[in-house]
Amino acid sequence: MAFDGEALVVGTQRWPLSRAINLAPAPWNDNAPIAAENVAVMTLWHRGNSVCLDIRQVSSGKGDRYTKVVLLHEKRLYVLPPLFGTCAAIREAPHHGFSYPSNTYLGAGMESDPEGLQVDYLLSDGITRVERYRLRFPDHDNPFVFEAMRE
Repeated sequence: MAFDGEALVVGTQRWPLSRAINLAPAPWNDNAPIAAENVAVMTLWHRGNSVCLDIRQVSSGKGDRYTKVVLLHEKRLYVLPPLFGTCAAIREAPHHGFSYPSNTYLGAGMESDPEGLQVDYLLSDGITRVERYRLRFPDHDNPFVFEAMRE
């Protein structure tokens, strides 16, 4: 398996990032190549026939909250939402599908002063919600400490 910033290669099969099904909301829904010098850490996950990459890019400030998640599932390449994104959060769904978290800040301050996070688990169609959680940040400056509530 290899990833060159433009495509994921597994065996002899090549899946270009430019043709991936992008499930990320704007402004993160581009399929632009990733320059090697911009990659800080890349983690490979493998479960069954699926391969997933967590790609953390070089950043500062609040950039540690965003991870490019690239998933190869059932011979299709997907780009998932980056806000607190991780391959570890992807779940199996019926009929060989999957669900993934699509996260949105809560509160008037949004990213600059978030009160919490709404976590919607969506199916791979990008529309059907299967679960929703709300996370509350007791300290708005630290979104990595939270209280979870399931809806």
